[in-house]
Amino acid sequence: MALYEYLGSANMTPEYKAVFDESFNKYVNKKLDPEPVMMLVIAGRTGGDPHLTFRFQFSDEDRDIEGIGITETHFFPKGQVLEFEERYPMFHFHNSFVVGLPLVRIKIREPGERKDEQFWDNFLKTGEPLFGDTKAPKEPKILMSIPEPNKVEVKFWVYDKAGHRSNSVGIYNPQHLWKLISDSNIPSSETDP
Repeated sequence: MALYEYLGSANMTPEYKAVFDESFNKYVNKKLDPEPVMMLVIAGRTGGDPHLTFRFQFSDEDRDIEGIGITETHFFPKGQVLEFEERYPMFHFHNSFVVGLPLVRIKIREPGERKDEQFWDNFLKTGEPLFGDTKAPKEPKILMSIPEPNKVEVKFWVYDKAGHRSNSVGIYNPQHLWKLISDSNIPSSETDP
């Protein structure tokens, strides 16, 4: 189902409807609200690209989105919990829109794999292209674990250049994500605490 078909459809959960309402109410309140709102994250795949793509929908009235953040919480059988966050400043050199709908390639992380800080530091210094250019990296530089009930929780959010951070949301269609992953033979996410 295409993104525009989700909007206003009967499939929309009460959680997502509340986030859409919050964003719309901020937009029509006749004042500039600098805090962004993350509305929707939809998993998919584009054409013959072997990597997963995610459609993010967010709003930001002052148009200064810096990047996407990911919070992962891993739950282990003996009660241990591992939680970490990563920030990906992928929009640093772009002007955002009031409503952003970027399509983002994301790589499923290997056990123990973390954000490539050196790559992102270099990106911020040089403006090296991330997409749409022959110099763009072949592998996506944004990582996530596979969400699994009672094992791995993955939440997405956006942040702006002024330091504001949006609410966090999970993937809208996790069943579709799991099907894409099983069709690709990607192993499940497992990280030792």
